[in-house]
Amino acid sequence: MQTLAAVLKARLCLEVHTPLKSDCGSYCDSACCRSGEAGSGMLLFPREEELYSVMPAGFSISQSSAVPGALLLSCEGTCSRIKRPLACRFFPLIPYWRGKTGGIAMDVRAWPVCPLMEYGIAGLKQTFVDAAVSASRALMLTQENRDFVSGLTLHLDAYRQLHAEKGEE
Repeated sequence: MQTLAAVLKARLCLEVHTPLKSDCGSYCDSACCRSGEAGSGMLLFPREEELYSVMPAGFSISQSSAVPGALLLSCEGTCSRIKRPLACRFFPLIPYWRGKTGGIAMDVRAWPVCPLMEYGIAGLKQTFVDAAVSASRALMLTQENRDFVSGLTLHLDAYRQLHAEKGEE
């Protein structure tokens, strides 16, 4: 399977499934869509930027300052689910890859904005969790995605370690 095809398959898995039965943005006033920090946005998975060759209004792509070699997609706020990148569709979950093992986990970077974090995976709608697992498996079919997710996993592990040393979640 080609990298972009794997990303498309993963996006399709999460096209209609959301973390809660209701709009989770109503709990936090869509905080994950409102980050005003410069350089903020959602990571694009390998080759996903090709899906934004015609950029929706209010969207932009930039280099990530946190994850070397990664691209960020930023927008002006909420958008239709069909336009959202894979990272938005996974949120507050994230695929991980350690050695030869992969899966999904809560994205530790979500703590400042997502009230669902305190409930963990068990607090999310099971169909969403199942769809995220399927999406993660689809990504792991290509080496390029495994390498990207492996690097992202190392980055998140370092982030978790840094915040644990500071006494933060």
